[in-house]
Amino acid sequence: MKILFLTLTIIIITGCTSPYSKFYVDTTNGIDITKKIIITQNVEVRRGSNFHSDARSMKENGYNIVGYSSFNASNVSDDGAIKKAKEVHASVVILYSQYTDTQSGYTPLTLPSTTTASTVLNGNVYNQRMGVTSYSGVANTTYNGSNTTYIPYSIANYDYGASFWVKIKPPILGVFPKDLTPEMHKKRGNNKGLLVDVVIKDSPAFYSDILTGDILETMGNDVIYDENSFFNLMAKYAGKEVEILITRDDKEIHKSIKLRPAPL
Repeated sequence: MKILFLTLTIIIITGCTSPYSKFYVDTTNGIDITKKIIITQNVEVRRGSNFHSDARSMKENGYNIVGYSSFNASNVSDDGAIKKAKEVHASVVILYSQYTDTQSGYTPLTLPSTTTASTVLNGNVYNQRMGVTSYSGVANTTYNGSNTTYIPYSIANYDYGASFWVKIKPPILGVFPKDLTPEMHKKRGNNKGLLVDVVIKDSPAFYSDILTGDILETMGNDVIYDENSFFNLMAKYAGKEVEILITRDDKEIHKSIKLRPAPL
């Protein structure tokens, strides 16, 4: 399992800045999301195994991603991820880690040292009053220096990742759409349609049996061309019952769906 949201950056953790903040990537495009989400006081921390399957499961349960972090480091605390989650109003943070390698070697440690040398002194001195007097003693001399030792170290490195999720308010229809690829448009012979990438549970789309892989064609009398036109139609028909035309396996299906009102 390789955790890669973007190219990983190898770092050494220094200072007080959490790598979850330092390498955070915002996916909201600067949009104020606070009116569209349910803000919670506590952050739920989960351990992930596969980013793509985890992301699909989160979307199916009414969460949307607001950002992620990705880096390589050693011994990183979860506290930084929780702090970042609170900053971006995320109610869930999914953490990933995978061992990559171990760095080993020796680091020098130099400490001050002192050495004392002793000198024995013996001799005679002449004094007019006392005459010849003998003496003996010890003279100590202190020398300052340093002593270097080499300490072995071993540091295990890991690929770390985190995705930050907000709980969205009850959706109008309940799908995460995705623009069709040029190849899909070419096969269909037109520039219309929008792919249903994920269906949110307990939503109008879910109970109307709209499925992942369906193509949204029209809503009311309006043609759906892309994500922009889709969200404009969501605002237009919010709270109303509307007929939606979808294509599934090249078959047209009409569904009359009561949409939810726009979130306040």
